[in-house]
Amino acid sequence: MQTTRRRAGMVKEFVGCNDKDNDDDDEKMDAKDFVLRSIETTQVRSKPFASYVHLCRVFPGKLYREMTEYFPPKEALAPAKLTKHKLRYKIDRVGSLLGLPEAMKKTFKNFTKTVEVWSKAEEILLSESLRKTVFKKLEVDELEKKTRSKDFRIQVDVGGFTLGPHPDSPKKIVTLMLYFPKEEEEESNKKLFGTCLYTKEQYEMFADNDEGNEVSPPCEKKFLFEPNTGYAFKVGEESYHGVDDIPPRGERRTLLINWYSTSKPVGSQSGIFPNIWDIIRGDT
Repeated sequence: MQTTRRRAGMVKEFVGCNDKDNDDDDEKMDAKDFVLRSIETTQVRSKPFASYVHLCRVFPGKLYREMTEYFPPKEALAPAKLTKHKLRYKIDRVGSLLGLPEAMKKTFKNFTKTVEVWSKAEEILLSESLRKTVFKKLEVDELEKKTRSKDFRIQVDVGGFTLGPHPDSPKKIVTLMLYFPKEEEEESNKKLFGTCLYTKEQYEMFADNDEGNEVSPPCEKKFLFEPNTGYAFKVGEESYHGVDDIPPRGERRTLLINWYSTSKPVGSQSGIFPNIWDIIRGDT
């Protein structure tokens, strides 16, 4: 098992956004229409694998700032168990927050506001119109894989968390991840915390000597960990992606949405055996 922190590998190309929030323009559109437009107008990319999109200005500025300000604290999230994700804290669906003990709710900056803001985001992101927009953009063949379930995971990865190159479970159809850097995020984390995309050759280089590697494999493209950005990709045999080791005291805040061909999201069932899927799933 990897016990020491692995140094980040060489990155061939960083992918970032030049767009800045414009509240005057943002307020002219309904929030849901704004998000749909952000997806519709982005460019589909096919290297190092097909197909994926990089998303800029995903939400209207005001909504995104509120989501960041009222991001649930790590202490309110549940640590993943029995998997290599043990340094990831997460909660599925905003409604799950309502079941927290009253003492825990008091640790939030404003619990009521958190539920209000994140419920609005959840309604948008889990809507059928958004799914159709994402699937159309990525040219997903819905006759081949019919969507039967989805999840909405608010996550915090802490120091030591890492996931090497992997393609994701074939039970996934599409993965969408959005980034929520803290306002005081160190500049170095902008390059470190983003998701890497790998070629098949880079993946094989890592797989051949996973345990002995002190340095992560070269990364073909890496998304910058910037505010109000993210990505989505169609899961396939070669959709290799991963994330470098999070440094001590680091916190990588993200929102993960997956659409599945299974009746329940992979790993969501209770009991030990369904959770075995977490081991091979890889959510980065």
